[in-house]
Amino acid sequence: MRFFRAAIGLGFGLALATACQGAPTREISLVVEVVDENGVPQTVALDDGARTVITNEHGKASLAVAQPTVIVASGEGVLAEPFVVGWGDDGTTLRVQVWSNLSGTRWSLHATGDVMFGRRYNFPPEGEPLIPTSDIAGGSLDVIAAIRRMYVAASVRATNLETVVSNLPAGNIYPGKRFILNSLPETLAALAALEVDAVSLANNHARDYLDEGVLETVQHLDAAGLPWFGGSYDASLGDAPLYVETAGITIGFLAWTTVDGDFVNDSYPTDKAETPTNLDPDEAWQYDARSWGYAGKTFTAATAPRRIGSAWRLFRDAEATMSEVDVAASWASLMAVYPELQDWVARRGHGGATGWSDARLQKITETKAVADVVVAQFHAGFQFQPAPSSAVRRNAHAAIDAGADIVICHHPHVLQGAEWYKDKLIIYSLGNFIFDQDFLSTYSSGILRTVWDGGELLQARFLPSEIVGYKPRPVSDLAARTTIRRLAEMSLMSAESERGDDGGIRVWRADPLPGTAQASLEFVRNSAIIGKSLPTPTTRQVSLNPGTTVALPRQGLRLARLLAANVDVGRELFHWGHFEDEFADALETWGAHWALTAGRKFVELNGEAVAGFGYLRLYRNSRSSAVVTARPVARVPLYQHRLYENSNDQAVPLDPDATYTMRAVARRSGSGEPAFRLDLYLFDDTNPTEDPTSEAIGQRTLEVDIPGDGEWHQVEVEVPPSTFVAGNKYANMVMLYVTLGVPDIGESRFDIDEMTLVEWRPADAMPALYGVYDYVRNRGGTKVEVDISELP
Repeated sequence: MRFFRAAIGLGFGLALATACQGAPTREISLVVEVVDENGVPQTVALDDGARTVITNEHGKASLAVAQPTVIVASGEGVLAEPFVVGWGDDGTTLRVQVWSNLSGTRWSLHATGDVMFGRRYNFPPEGEPLIPTSDIAGGSLDVIAAIRRMYVAASVRATNLETVVSNLPAGNIYPGKRFILNSLPETLAALAALEVDAVSLANNHARDYLDEGVLETVQHLDAAGLPWFGGSYDASLGDAPLYVETAGITIGFLAWTTVDGDFVNDSYPTDKAETPTNLDPDEAWQYDARSWGYAGKTFTAATAPRRIGSAWRLFRDAEATMSEVDVAASWASLMAVYPELQDWVARRGHGGATGWSDARLQKITETKAVADVVVAQFHAGFQFQPAPSSAVRRNAHAAIDAGADIVICHHPHVLQGAEWYKDKLIIYSLGNFIFDQDFLSTYSSGILRTVWDGGELLQARFLPSEIVGYKPRPVSDLAARTTIRRLAEMSLMSAESERGDDGGIRVWRADPLPGTAQASLEFVRNSAIIGKSLPTPTTRQVSLNPGTTVALPRQGLRLARLLAANVDVGRELFHWGHFEDEFADALETWGAHWALTAGRKFVELNGEAVAGFGYLRLYRNSRSSAVVTARPVARVPLYQHRLYENSNDQAVPLDPDATYTMRAVARRSGSGEPAFRLDLYLFDDTNPTEDPTSEAIGQRTLEVDIPGDGEWHQVEVEVPPSTFVAGNKYANMVMLYVTLGVPDIGESRFDIDEMTLVEWRPADAMPALYGVYDYVRNRGGTKVEVDISELP
């Protein structure tokens, strides 16, 4: 705190996550009671990473930890069980169920989404690299340090390695590919420390350095003792399953991707396409005609100048009738002239990821004849979308029909919902596990934990985590509940994502398919049990005075449709305005997902925060010359509409137009003017042949009018609808700022807690779906009583 005071005395402006000075040391004290699935007390070891406590004959032990912590319960005759203790467990008796394993036939599987250790890990836009070239292995081990104990607490562990692993130079990358991922071989020390038993290569980045990159990847995996499947450097090696044995049973792992590159080739311009007048010089090559031809026994193309799109279509339209020899030879000749043609799977005479086709169903059946359990993985769907595509659902169901016991999907880089099909579990996307993407939606993550007895699935749990500073961290309390609630909402959506003729992707209402059952998520010990039956709804009665907003408890799901005029339901779009340390990472992680202009965060405790311990402080004096600002590390996505249906071949939104407010609890002292600022952007990623664009289309400053009395006040500031529109462009992303102007004299302070951007929609026009709605407001002039249906 000395530096803080000195800095202010020198006239600096600071933004910091704080809870100020003078509080007693905090501690989470609780009793843990451990029982088996039959309620029988268990004597086990409770390991928090620093010490071990043994439960007594009643299965109980007292624990005291300084912050949220991963605990692993283990002992003779039981399966190891990881769980997170959070602030909400202080002063409670936490009942933990472990699974008995006296028979020795029970086992557990941990599975994750996408993993890589390159790009920003090595070359961050600012600051020091997390994985420096001077200590690559050590850096990678530090990246996974917080998540390791939770992840390894299973019998078998699987992940999707979405990167080449090589020392190849940049000159070897796949020409024309938009995003290239490569991780240095020494980073496999992290996968070895995570004790991964099954590494999938079935993804659209396995061939980023062509066949040489695939070969180096599998060679480095072999050298590190990491079993792999779902890809090969040689197309002739096929899609052989990986078999893993545990608890006397055999597990067969299979993986495929539908993201094969063909959709990129389909987007290339043909000879008939007009050359755009504002063509980016870096994209001009797509409109150049190059001479190509081929003569074979089953395929002939006359030698002539063609654009890449026309040459591709000649090959594509004839491929099904070609011999295997002509497919490989004509593709090789085509690639010699058009090396930018994309093909990311093992076929056409080259290696890569294992691509999916219906013919692969037979491989599932064959694997099931050998294995007790078949785990099928799909790398498929649309990136950053909340719902799976219809093709992913169809393929997942077909895989189960062919013999798969569980289907695990990835590629969207965000979490998607769960579904039961014929009593078999499907997870449509596990998002990122270890990745460097910087969209807010890509930070929420988790581990799928399943417990089995032989070939019977006993329980499925989701263990939430969050990628903070590009490191995965187990989460507790509100952070855990927020991720689980969104996963629960997505599991109940009955929706599918599809690309339209304009290249944009929308989420469409979909009818339940035969044999399917919606998955429910029950919040238990900062995780969620994935169930087959939905809880019974309850009713919450809320009185709304004219012009008032009511904040509801952040738990469960609520029915969006309310049959009351002039009533809106509100959804938080930004979930990190409470500044708490809810990460079980043995670190002080306050103000997660915030970029603070001073580059410093001060966290000291005296209970001054509105809720919890942390809040944001902007502090400055009249000798400062610039406005002090603080902002999140990434933009918040906006959705003009969240759900559509098809009516006469037209996309009709099922939800009404949205309005927005900035909401927070704030206090102010001094004459510096506080404000919120919104910077608006139009992000476009519809053309797979071009890099995405991000256009700034506007900015809006919203004054925060509160007394300068140093007391906390509820703040709600309307965002004018015109803020989000510029001509015919509608912002789909917004960067939020908190600012404090220069005081006339002396010092000024602006403290913020519970800050969020709220999306409002008229409740009587909403679809009758349950979702994460935590606010209701009355726009009318008379008092309203509303009954809100809730799922716990």
